[in-house]
Amino acid sequence: MIGIISSDGSLWQDNRRFTMRVLRDFGFGKTAALDSMIQDAALGLCQYLKENKHKPQDFGPRLNLAVLNIIWKMTADLKIKSTDTLSFI
Repeated sequence: MIGIISSDGSLWQDNRRFTMRVLRDFGFGKTAALDSMIQDAALGLCQYLKENKHKPQDFGPRLNLAVLNIIWKMTADLKIKSTDTLSFI
């Protein structure tokens, strides 16, 4: 939840630095493919949040699914449907 609840402090800075380094190693910012994968996952997460904005939420599984979909798309060119989340949580 770091970065969603708070965006300061040394732990957050270390995580951001690590994340940006890894994403750059995969070509983030250089190729449109990775950028579009990340945007698709973020849009899917935003759509879910809009649909469920007045309900209590556990963001952990949905955030994990968004990250998992990016990794899965890069490695196997597949996407896990949000309706299948219970089988992956």
